Amino acid sequence: VFFKDRNDEESEEEIKIRRYWYVVCATGIFFSLIFGSFWNDHMGNMI
Repeated sequence: VFFKDRNDEESEEEIKIRRYWYVVCATGIFFSLIFGSFWNDHMGNMI
């Protein structure tokens, strides 16, 4: 009953959390690609 009363607020919170995790995952993959290429270019030449 408590969750049914706050259904709208929970949906907004879920959208905010889902959007936040999309940004976190996108930035994580983005930086992993950048640092991965950076690591291969610089550290690969040293070996």
